[in-house]
Amino acid sequence: MEPLYVTPLLQLPPACRATVFLVSDKIIDLASPELGAELLRDAKGELPIDVWRCYVLHHSGFFHPHSVKIDHGPASVIDWCTGDQHSPRDPQQAVDEAWKLLVDLFFATPPRSRGELISGIWEAQVILFSASSQNRRKRGQPRTMRPIAVRAYVIRKFNPHPTKADESSVSWAKLADLLFAEKGKCTRCGVSRHQYEKECVKALITAVRRLERAMKQDGIPT
Repeated sequence: MEPLYVTPLLQLPPACRATVFLVSDKIIDLASPELGAELLRDAKGELPIDVWRCYVLHHSGFFHPHSVKIDHGPASVIDWCTGDQHSPRDPQQAVDEAWKLLVDLFFATPPRSRGELISGIWEAQVILFSASSQNRRKRGQPRTMRPIAVRAYVIRKFNPHPTKADESSVSWAKLADLLFAEKGKCTRCGVSRHQYEKECVKALITAVRRLERAMKQDGIPT
């Protein structure tokens, strides 16, 4: 997956600025009432991943609220959407790559635009994080289920139940239909429509619960 180039839209009023991000060429507003429906329409596309990264950045204080200065790296749980946090990248190689990128970024002629600077700094941070000691997959966390857990979490998070707090209007069974189906059938069990007691649904719930535990460890609200 390519690095996500994201920056807050600083020209917006302060009340909106914290939840609105520019992701590559798309604007994502975490407070938009239409976001849940858009996520359902693009359940297996890029939108859930983009929203996930914006959500983690928003809650990890990655950006100062009134500038483009980067405060610190995002919470490590952000990389659950890639499916495998463990990287064979050599630390020295990562440092060399990031250094080369930053030198080109800061000493370019003509000077880089502010957007290019933000994008380049983010890419350098991704390179360094890929070789850091934090970037290790723990036991009991299947690689292939991590991105699916992220998609399921985001879809449920931004489709809240109208009357039940901490619940979603999207059932676990429907999520399994959306995320596991190929050509009308589940790739895991072969059914066209899941029931709650199906193993696929239980596996999805377990994966999301593991994600939520990792979020809590990183201080990201669930």
